[in-house]
Amino acid sequence: MPISTEAIGLVAVSKAYPGVNALEDVTFSVARGRVHGFLGPNGAGKSTTMNIITGLLRESSGAVRLNGIDCPTHKRKTLIGYLPEQPPLYLHMKVKEYLTFVSAVHGMKKKAQEDAVKKAIEACGLIDVQARMIGNLSKGFRQRVGIAQTLVFGAEILILDEPTVGLDPVSVAEIRTLIKNLKGQHTVLLSSHLLHEISLICDDITMINKGKLVATGSLQEIQDRFSAGSRFHLNANELPESVIATLAQDFGINVQRHHEAWILSAAQSQASEKILHYLVNAQIGVREFYQERIELEDVFKSAMNQGQNL
Repeated sequence: MPISTEAIGLVAVSKAYPGVNALEDVTFSVARGRVHGFLGPNGAGKSTTMNIITGLLRESSGAVRLNGIDCPTHKRKTLIGYLPEQPPLYLHMKVKEYLTFVSAVHGMKKKAQEDAVKKAIEACGLIDVQARMIGNLSKGFRQRVGIAQTLVFGAEILILDEPTVGLDPVSVAEIRTLIKNLKGQHTVLLSSHLLHEISLICDDITMINKGKLVATGSLQEIQDRFSAGSRFHLNANELPESVIATLAQDFGINVQRHHEAWILSAAQSQASEKILHYLVNAQIGVREFYQERIELEDVFKSAMNQGQNL
C-alpha cells in the first residue's frame, strides 16, 4: 500500500456540549512534511480541534485520519507529539532526565531512549543546557524542551499550540527557525495568534470561526481568495490617456499618480504578468513594476468577516 500524502485528515468533525456546538462539520487535511497554520479568534474552536486530533477529547461525530487511516481516539496519543500552550514540564527535573522520562513513559527500551534523547537534544539546541534544571531555564529554552518532548518518542506528527507566546524577539526567531528545520521529516500543525509568524513559517493554513471552517488551502490560495483586489506599483515616464482607459476597461484597473510613480488598483484579483505584458506591448517605458504585498492580517480580517455569515 502506498504511503498516504495526508498526515492529518478531519472529516465532518463535530463536538457538542449541552447547549453548545463547539465544532460543526469541520473538514480539512494537513499534508505530510509541511507546516500548517491553524488560525481563528479566541473561542473559535482551535483548542477543541487540537484536543480531538491528539485524542484528549472524543469527537461527537465525524472521523479523524492519521497518515490516511481512520484513527480511534486511544491510538492518536501514540502517534502525535503535542505541545500545549502551557508546556507539561517538570521544573524540578534536569533537561536530559526529563526527556529520558518522557521516552520511558512511551515504552521505549533503554538503548532506544538514549539515541532518541540525544537526537531531540541536538535538534532543539539543548546540548549546552541538558544537565541544567528545567526550572532554572529561560522561557525560550523551556519552549525548546517542550518541543523536544514532542520529538523524543519518534512522533512524525507534531501539534504546537502557540509555541512562541510570551517569548522575547530573539527567542521567537530561534523557535521559528527550529520549527522550519522540522519541516520535511515531520508534519507540524501550528496554532498562533501571530499572523506575521504564520506567513513566515507555514506552507498552508486553515481558518475556523465559531466552530465552523472558514477556509483551508495554501497561503497563496487563501490570500487570492480573501484579498480585497490587487494593487500594483508602476514606475514609468508617462501613461497616455488611451492606456489608462484600456486598463480601466479591459482590466478593471483604476490608475492614480503617486509622486514619481503610478498606483494601479483593481477590485478583483489580477495577474501581474498580463498587465505587464500589455504595458510593454503599449510601448510604456517601464522602469519598475511589482504587485504590492497583501498582509496576512488583512486577509484574516476579510476571512473572519465573511465567516460571520457561515
